[in-house]
Amino acid sequence: MTKHRLTPKTMKIIDVILRVLTLPFFLIMTFIFSIKLWVVWNVNFLKFGGESIAYTKKNQRATIQAIYNHLTKEDEQTQINIHKR
Repeated sequence: MTKHRLTPKTMKIIDVILRVLTLPFFLIMTFIFSIKLWVVWNVNFLKFGGESIAYTKKNQRATIQAIYNHLTKEDEQTQINIHKR
C-alpha cells in the first residue's frame, strides 16, 4: 500500500486555487470597509470642515481650533503678566 504525498508543485497549485476562491470575499470586505471609511470622512468633513481627517478616531476629538484657543489664552496671560511688571 502506497501513501500519497503532496509534492511541492501540488501544494503550490492548491495554494493558488485557495487564494482564487477566497479573493472575492476579500475584495468584498475591502470594498465595504472602503465605502464605510469614505462615508465617515465625508460626515466628518461636513461636521468639522478642513479638519475632517484628524477626527476619524473617537479619542482625537479635540479640535485644532480648541488647541489654538488654549494656546492663545496662555499667550495672553503671559503678555498680561509681562505688562504687570
